Amino acid sequence: CGVDSLYPAGIRNLNVYAFNENDILVAQQQVSNVTLSSQYKMLIPLIGKGAFTFIGWANVDNSYQFWDVKEGVTTKRDLLLKLNQTADLTDKKLYMGEGQAVSLPDPAEVGSYYGYSAVNLLEITNRIKVILQGVPHASDFSAEIVSRNGSYQLNGAMPLNSDLINYPSHESVDAADTILTANFTTL
Repeated sequence: CGVDSLYPAGIRNLNVYAFNENDILVAQQQVSNVTLSSQYKMLIPLIGKGAFTFIGWANVDNSYQFWDVKEGVTTKRDLLLKLNQTADLTDKKLYMGEGQAVSLPDPAEVGSYYGYSAVNLLEITNRIKVILQGVPHASDFSAEIVSRNGSYQLNGAMPLNSDLINYPSHESVDAADTILTANFTTL
C-alpha cells in the first residue's frame, strides 16, 4: 500500500486536545509513530454531552514546550506552544489545526456514541533563504534572524514581550567568495 499523497509523510507524533463548548480543555492525547492517511483514526473518550472541538499539533518534540496544560482549566486561548531558546528547526516541520465541532448526546439516554471530526493540519514553520551577492569576501559576512515569534497561540497570535529567539542559520559561500547563502527555519 503506497503513502497517501494528501497527508504529510513527515508526521512523527500527534498531540490532540479536546475542548468543550466553553472552550475548556476536557481531554488530551499524545501518540507517536503516526502515519496519517484517510483511514487513520484516534479515539478520545469524552465524558458528558455537548459540543466538542479538537485541536491538533503534529511533530512537537524537544524543540518545543506547551505552557501549563491542565484539563478543566486550560482554555483554547491559553494553549500556548513555546519554542525552546536553543532549538534548531532545520529540516523540521510543525503542524497545527482545528477540527469541526462534534455534538455528543447524553450517554445516559443513548449509551455509547462515536462522533467524528477531521483536523486539518497546516504547516506553521517557515523556511527563509537569504542571499548576499556581488560583494568581495562574502565569507566575511553572516546573516542573522532575531525575532520575538518563539511562542504560538491557536489563533496565530504571538504574545507581546516574548523572549528573543536567535534562529540559527546554515550558511555557505560560493567558490569565488562572492555569494553568501543563509538558510533559516522559523515559526
